[in-house]
Amino acid sequence: MDVRWRSGRALRTAAVNVINTLELDAVVLTGDVVYRGEILRASVERFIAENMINRRLMHLPVYLSTLGELPELMAASGIGAEKFFQGQVKPELLGNPHVKRYSKAGKE
Repeated sequence: MDVRWRSGRALRTAAVNVINTLELDAVVLTGDVVYRGEILRASVERFIAENMINRRLMHLPVYLSTLGELPELMAASGIGAEKFFQGQVKPELLGNPHVKRYSKAGKE
């Protein structure tokens, strides 16, 4: 059996299990699997359509990530927003003119 076929099968199976557990609205493929492109995306979407529990009630789209050349930077930029929405950042410090901020060049 081809390693790429087995890894694709594992990805499809994992996606269906997560979908059945969490009731997602869509699947976004990102990271190293994106290089396989449309063939993998269509394969995962077809497998999901055939195997998810509520397949007769809805169609679940599968997309390829469009993060561009610096996905690590894009992911890192979301950390601050995630911490804010989880209540780990004090909202009173955001945009407060009395809080001193520093830039790379020195004081702002």
